[in-house]
Amino acid sequence: MENTFFEAPEYPVLDRFKKCAKLFVKQAFLVLALLLLIRISEIGFYGYTLPTVRNSMLLIGEGICYTLIYFLKSLPILFVFYAIVFFSNIGGLALKICNYALFAIYLLIELLLARYFYQSEALLAEKIFVKGGVDFSKCFVLGFYWLGSVAIVLILLWLMLNAAKNIRFIDSAFSFFMIIAGLVLLLFGVPAVPDREENFRFKIMVPKSAYLIEKSFTLYFEEEPKVDLYKENYID
Repeated sequence: MENTFFEAPEYPVLDRFKKCAKLFVKQAFLVLALLLLIRISEIGFYGYTLPTVRNSMLLIGEGICYTLIYFLKSLPILFVFYAIVFFSNIGGLALKICNYALFAIYLLIELLLARYFYQSEALLAEKIFVKGGVDFSKCFVLGFYWLGSVAIVLILLWLMLNAAKNIRFIDSAFSFFMIIAGLVLLLFGVPAVPDREENFRFKIMVPKSAYLIEKSFTLYFEEEPKVDLYKENYID
């Protein structure tokens, strides 16, 4: 009789989940590189073209820090969608396209919000809740540099996702650690937007997607309703 007492049992579902997490974090790290490239390029552009924006290196440093927090908080949410696609058993090219679409949308939102800020010099969340205050067409104003930046990001994203499997230093344990770290930041509400006066330098530095999400969350879930303390004492 074969002795199997000390043999590790096989858990195919767990193995697939580990593989899913590892592939996700490998690809997500390359998406982070593109997200940081967008932030550095945006801050560098304003630092180069506007003489009033000084110490652009300091702004870049702050922008990178808050972008990293925003990225980590995004990981658990992105992983849910990624896992759904991964376990759908579509396989092959369709799986690659779905993963590409997920990360492309994530990056394009940041590009669109940066475009809106360039056209209006205002963050979208500043006006989105003001009736008639938002002109969404400013997100899609065509231009050579705008179209070029979108094309470069999308091409680099496709190439990077195909090369993600060659990353060797990321294993399943590290992948779960990153996803759990992002979940902790998300659950404890660690801000990805600095708490300071919203001047023009602030608007340049802040991750546009993080600002929109956190301001929307604050408006709908954290603001206390206005209560009329004297309503109970009104005389009919």
